[in-house]
Amino acid sequence: MKGIIRHSFEILLISLCCIGPPVQVSAQPIPCDERLYLFTSEFIGTPTAAHVNTINPANGRPLPTLWNNTTGTFISAVGYNVYDGYIYGFNTTTYELFRIGADGVAVNLGVPNGIDKTLVYYAGALSPLGRTLFLVGRDRETDIDRKLVSVNILGPTYGTGFVSIVADWKTRIESIVFDPDFGLLLGFDRNTRRLVNISSGGFVTSNRYEVNNQLVTIGSLFFTPQGQLYGYGATGTTETHFYVIDRNDGRATLVSPGPIGRVTDGCSCPYRITFDKTVSPREALPCTEVTYRYRITNTAGTSFTQVEIRDSFPEGFVITDIRNLPPIGEVQSGIGSNKLLVKRLHILLGDNEFEVKVRTSSQTGVYRSQAVMTPTPLMLGGLLRSDDPAIAQSEAPTELRVIPDEQIIADTLLYLCPGGTRRLEANRSAGTYQWSNGATGPTQDIQVPGTYSVIAATECGFFYDTVQVLPVQTPLFIKLEAPPIIEQGDRIALQYTSNGSNLRFQWRADDPTLLSCTDCPRPFVSPLRDAVYQVTVTDANGCSASDEVLVKVIPVRNIFAPTAFSPNGDGINDVFYLQGKTNARILHLRIFDRWGNQVFQIRNGYLNDPAFGWNGEGHNRTAESGIYIFTAELEFEDNARKRISGELQLLR
Repeated sequence: MKGIIRHSFEILLISLCCIGPPVQVSAQPIPCDERLYLFTSEFIGTPTAAHVNTINPANGRPLPTLWNNTTGTFISAVGYNVYDGYIYGFNTTTYELFRIGADGVAVNLGVPNGIDKTLVYYAGALSPLGRTLFLVGRDRETDIDRKLVSVNILGPTYGTGFVSIVADWKTRIESIVFDPDFGLLLGFDRNTRRLVNISSGGFVTSNRYEVNNQLVTIGSLFFTPQGQLYGYGATGTTETHFYVIDRNDGRATLVSPGPIGRVTDGCSCPYRITFDKTVSPREALPCTEVTYRYRITNTAGTSFTQVEIRDSFPEGFVITDIRNLPPIGEVQSGIGSNKLLVKRLHILLGDNEFEVKVRTSSQTGVYRSQAVMTPTPLMLGGLLRSDDPAIAQSEAPTELRVIPDEQIIADTLLYLCPGGTRRLEANRSAGTYQWSNGATGPTQDIQVPGTYSVIAATECGFFYDTVQVLPVQTPLFIKLEAPPIIEQGDRIALQYTSNGSNLRFQWRADDPTLLSCTDCPRPFVSPLRDAVYQVTVTDANGCSASDEVLVKVIPVRNIFAPTAFSPNGDGINDVFYLQGKTNARILHLRIFDRWGNQVFQIRNGYLNDPAFGWNGEGHNRTAESGIYIFTAELEFEDNARKRISGELQLLR
């Protein structure tokens, strides 16, 4: 359904006579990868510079690099085309459409036929299908948005269409972007300082999003392939910083500075289609049934129709069933054959899955098979080959092992813990099982050492295997090492000694949130009070051992208050707030000027929270540079209270 809604943007706004990418210019296409493209201009009408931004995976900060100090023209309202790999943009002063390749130079495509020249266009985004550039048209006189305009970039005249923008307030949408997961058109409205949704009919809503009071505008919006929304915006008249935006509630968080620009817009290629193929079980006896699962994950901003999937299984394999096929799929080859051909598939946004059951060959060995899916947009691969996610290499064929007798039971030697139970497991692909002790299922739990055998039956005949189970001689043990007494806020790793190897860990605590992990060898903890930590380990033989340790904690009352701060919007030391190693609650924080007048007060917050501090504003005005006095009262975890005060200097 989401994909059908996405199509309505193009159906309502423009009629298309053909399908296919525009004619390419001489510059090479731009790869569809994780980079963000930012275009900045000093003023409206001045030549635009282009920047490429890569995301630092360690901290999520965009790292800007100058791509081209001038595109040769003024560019805004840009979008990336997944069908040809070019960026398209609009010059709102000349009303010309431009195309940009890997050299960062803008190539003039002319004035779109029918473009409304009474409007100006700063916000733009290219449709996920790569056919239409959407523009927000703003009235030149009133500075209010009037139309959602579409430009058919397939050419040759680049015809336009529009719907009127309808909202409960007067919008000034500075940037728009398509959500790759849901196909929705998002924007940032300068008048309300929050994200908005824009429907195919031009209706603008923002009920679910919060106001970003610290921002004046977000001039550029970008999605990454991981679904993270970034914005580039300003707390003043000049855009200077990147923000991470929560697309659930619309809150923007500053992450890093970038190139300066009074007029900006940006785009990216967040669209992806992945095609996985797995098999279960991965090992099977001859003449047994296995299940191949196909999973197509579509975050390309739109659904795809007329998709074709082909697969070919090895000789001797036979398809026995096809289940849960996506909508409108037409099977042209399948059951009774070793070749799969499905046409007219409708691949929706999100996960699309189906299963094919196959009877294996009578011959043992390793068998590989790989499916292909076509067509998809050029920059998303065009023809996609299936990938087995269990294999490290990309686009790996799916592997199935048809096993001989001696591999029915994976192990030939197992160990039984004293007083414990050990599970014996045969390959589950057979029809019937007969164990030497009378058990008839693929698995059984035993408490006595010895030699056990199993006979498994398939359509090809009977298969036989054995396993020896010996008693464990040395019991498993683990000893937690008690750490020295620590201070509140200290972070320590829990240590242990053990005679086991290849251990599995399960840690427990009265407050599990204090553990950095519950299944790793050495979790980190930062307890605020005395706490007991327990661990249970299990080795490869199924033997278990446990221990616990008490960590003693000394309360800490030390509080740090900065002596100066500079609320200039540069993201560095912009807020005065109290800090410390403990988790104390701040009952109140008050700021006074040098004459004793209270200029700021805030109640009921916590240490180390910049949101619970003073940003240099008070009583609806900006405080002047100078010396101020602060007082605060804090309550600690043990209900003890402490009052502190001191001087701070405000620098502007």
